[in-house]
Amino acid sequence: MLPACENRSSIQCNQLIESRYLLTTSELKLIMLMSSFIKKDDEDFQEYLVNITDLAEMMGINIKNAYREIDKITDHLMARVLYIDRPEGLLKSHWVSSFLYHKGEGKASFAFDPRLKPYLLDLKSRFTIIPLDVVLKFSSMHSIRLYSLLKQYESVGSRTLEIEDLRNKIGATGDSYKEFKRFNGVILKKIRDEFSEKDAKTNLFKSDISFETEVIKKSGKAHSLKFIIKKRKAGTLITTKQAAKTLNGFGIKKEVIDDLTSKHSRKHIQKCIEIVSAKVSSGSIIKNQAGYLISLITSEKSTPEFTGLKRQQEVFFNASQSIGEIPEKSKGLKNVSSFIGSVHKSDEEGFSEFIEMKGSIYQSLLEKEGFESPILKSLYLDYLNGKKNSKRQSKSQPLGAVT
Repeated sequence: MLPACENRSSIQCNQLIESRYLLTTSELKLIMLMSSFIKKDDEDFQEYLVNITDLAEMMGINIKNAYREIDKITDHLMARVLYIDRPEGLLKSHWVSSFLYHKGEGKASFAFDPRLKPYLLDLKSRFTIIPLDVVLKFSSMHSIRLYSLLKQYESVGSRTLEIEDLRNKIGATGDSYKEFKRFNGVILKKIRDEFSEKDAKTNLFKSDISFETEVIKKSGKAHSLKFIIKKRKAGTLITTKQAAKTLNGFGIKKEVIDDLTSKHSRKHIQKCIEIVSAKVSSGSIIKNQAGYLISLITSEKSTPEFTGLKRQQEVFFNASQSIGEIPEKSKGLKNVSSFIGSVHKSDEEGFSEFIEMKGSIYQSLLEKEGFESPILKSLYLDYLNGKKNSKRQSKSQPLGAVT
C-alpha cells in the first residue's frame, strides 16, 4: 500500500534532471511517484507494486476514473523518450520497460528501463532530493521541471541558464515561445504564480522555494536568466480565525469549533484539514466530512481529555448534532456507536479489541478502507449490541440457574 506523499521523495541524479524530455503533467507526476519506490540499498531495479487507487489519490485523479486514466497515462509513457548527454554521446532511452496490471487485485507493478540505473540507483553524490508533497501539488509540468532544476542549486542560492537551454529543459519547445517576451509572459509567469500560490483551506504554499529573475543580455537581446533562489517554509501556520472559518466550511457548528480550537493546537488542526481536503479533492467519498474531520482532530494522542470511549462517544454525538444527523429522540449508545468506526484505534480500547479478536480479515479491511469503512462500522455496532445483550441476559438470569 502506498503511504501518503508526505516524507516521500524522488531522488535523482543531477544528470537526469538536466536531461531533455517531453511529458504531460500526469506522466511526470507518475515518474516522480514511481522513482520514490526505489530503496536506498537497491542494487538493481525491482518489480515495484502499487495500489491503483492510492496512486490515483496522490496524483489528484478522480477515484472513479482511476483505472481508465492511469491506463491511458501508462500507454503514452511507454512510448516517451528522454535524451541524456553522456561523454561518449547522446543516450536515448525510455522511462519504463513494463507495466503489469494484476487482474482483480486493484494493483499494478512496473519496472524502469535498465539504462536508467546510473541515474536512479546507488546514488552517492551529485543527486537531488525532490519532495513529492511539493511537486504533486503543481498543475503544470513546466513548474515541476523548473522546481527540480532550481532545487539542485538551492544551497548555492542562484543559478544561471541560457534561455534556449531553459526552454528545452522545461519542455517549452513550441515555436510560439521562441520570443522571450512571450516565454516570460506566459510560461514563466504561470510558474511564478504556482510557486506563490497557497491552498485556500490550509494556507500552505505549494512550493518550499521561491525565485526572482535577472535578465542577462547579449548583443542587446535577452540571452540568459539568473534565478535568485530563496528558501522558505512550505506553508504558514493557520490563524485561529482562518481555522474557524475553514471548519465552519465543512459544516461544523460554532460551539464545536470553539471547543476544538481551545483544546487542540492550530498546527494539528491545520494538518487534519489538509488530510481531509486532499481526500475530497482526489475524489474520495466521505459522506460525513464534518464528523470525519472532528474524529481526526480529536484523536490527537497528546490530548488526554479526548481519550476513552465515553469522551469519544460524546464528541461524535456533538459532531453529528452540529450537522443535524442524529434526531433529538435518538441519543442512545446505539446511534452514537455507528460513528465509532471513525475513531482511531489507539484511542478506543473496544475498537482495538474488536479488530484483534476478529483477526486478519478485519485488519485488512481496516487497512484498505480506513476508519470510514461502512462495513466495519456496521460490524462494530453489531459487536457492541451483542455485548450489551449478553450483559442483559446474564443480569436477568436467576441466581443458581443452570445454563
